[in-house]
This record gives sequence, C-alpha cells and structure tokens, in this order.
Amino acid sequence: MKLKDLMNDIKKRGVQMFVSKKPGVTVIIGKWKDELIKVEEIYNATEYVYNIWENFYNNKWYTFIKNCKIAKENSKLNKKHDYQEDVNDEWSNTYGKYEGTYAQDKLGYSDEFIDTVLDGVPDFWTNLE
Repeated sequence: MKLKDLMNDIKKRGVQMFVSKKPGVTVIIGKWKDELIKVEEIYNATEYVYNIWENFYNNKWYTFIKNCKIAKENSKLNKKHDYQEDVNDEWSNTYGKYEGTYAQDKLGYSDEFIDTVLDGVPDFWTNLE
C-alpha cells in the first residue's frame, strides 16, 4: 500500500488528521504507527526518513509522522531501528511556556504538545474533545 492510499483510507474512516506548524509533522488522531510502518514508502525510504511515534494525551492516542529529507548516501535505513530515542531528544516534554493556561495547568499538556497538536494555541484543547 502506498502512503497516499493509506492516508486517504484514514480520511474515509472519518479520522481527524492535520499538519502541525512544526515543519514536516502530520498528526493523526488514534494509533496508526503499526499501519504506517508497513507502507513501502516509509519502510524502504530513499528520499526521506520518517519518524513515527504515538503519544497518549487527554485519554486519546495521537500518531505523529515527521519526514526529513535525507542525503542519498544515508538512504539505506535499518528497518529495525527504533526512532523513539531520536524523537525523545527532539520532543522532550517541557513545561512553562504555557504556564497559567488551562491546557497546561489543568490538563497537563506539555509545551511541545501545545505547539505541535494545538498549533501553539492552548485554547484549542477544546477541539480535541
């Protein structure tokens, strides 16, 4: 299955997805990592590295897809490589930027979650319900 076909299938199922303000990051509501890593474009990536991870916030799962252009000499990927370590370095949970907001103080959303999923607008948490 091609990535475009899977994304169209996800949309047809009525699953919400959106592109974050962070360059190259797509967010899909739900757990989709297992399906995404089966896609040949991701599994046999030659032009992009796809980092895929899932997070659980506010009783919901979110799947994040980040694609980064890679040089040809780095195009052979280790299929069993777990990108979680790289993701943890880049997406460490910090708090304080949105201190005093309901989304952070009451719901416990990290700065990264607010920036990525809520596009930097803490009041957008109401759209997740």
